[in-house]
Amino acid sequence: MAVGRLKYPSVLASIYRPQALLKLVTDGISSEFLNLLSTSGLTSTLPRNTTVHEAFEAGFDRLFSEYRNEYIYKNIIATNVFLGRHLINSSSMLPEFRIGKSKIDVAIFNGTSTGYEIKSELDSLDRLSDQFKDYLLFFDKMYVVTHSNHLKALERVLPHRVGLMLLKDKGSLSVVREAVSNAENTDPSVIFDSLRMGEYKSIIKKEYGEIPNVPNTLIFKECKKLFTQMAPTKAHSHAVTALRQRSLKKALVQDFKWVPKSLIFTWTVSNLKESDRLTLSHTFNQALHS
Repeated sequence: MAVGRLKYPSVLASIYRPQALLKLVTDGISSEFLNLLSTSGLTSTLPRNTTVHEAFEAGFDRLFSEYRNEYIYKNIIATNVFLGRHLINSSSMLPEFRIGKSKIDVAIFNGTSTGYEIKSELDSLDRLSDQFKDYLLFFDKMYVVTHSNHLKALERVLPHRVGLMLLKDKGSLSVVREAVSNAENTDPSVIFDSLRMGEYKSIIKKEYGEIPNVPNTLIFKECKKLFTQMAPTKAHSHAVTALRQRSLKKALVQDFKWVPKSLIFTWTVSNLKESDRLTLSHTFNQALHS
């Protein structure tokens, strides 16, 4: 029998959010979770005794086919790029990373900084110009990850330094245009504002030997003054080193052997406690309806 389309794909997409994963920790296979699956139209297509793990995977496959929202792209970046190309014990992947007045969808820090802005078939191309004014003041390499519907328009309007990646129908990412290194054009002032206090204080101490001896109310101002005296490439390099420290714990890396592939992005950015991960390892193996 042919499987009909999902009734409410946006409802199904909500189970991949960090909040939903945390509710699965606290509530287990709750009536709320089951209602989301049922309302979306997924439940009626699942075999008897489907596990939670299998439901997440089946839901992701259906969303990929029918509703390629932002999360689909984020998770494929997480699996194909972050896990597929980097040494993840010495790298970090950060979601919604703020730069100036903009937020980049996915930022990855390894030997350098790379930003990934998603423009799915569900997105408009508004605000691109303003976003990239901010992004190119921070990132060494920038990519737009998109659908074939937007490809020609993006090739016309994107700055030449910005690369393009295409999400293919089989779930792979194809580089249409390589990003050009941009580190020397970054702005230390913009970079500084994206760092946490502990990060910029560590950088200042490393570069200048000490942190300014001023009242706490002036630390930000005085550290920023010193940070912005560095050459863009040096400021960028220091920031990358600091941001790589926001990385995965080794114990969490081991989880990828059993976590649903469809949840890799959410799992990586949710900062789950060991007890939460243990709870979920059991929940994933439970049948939706016992």
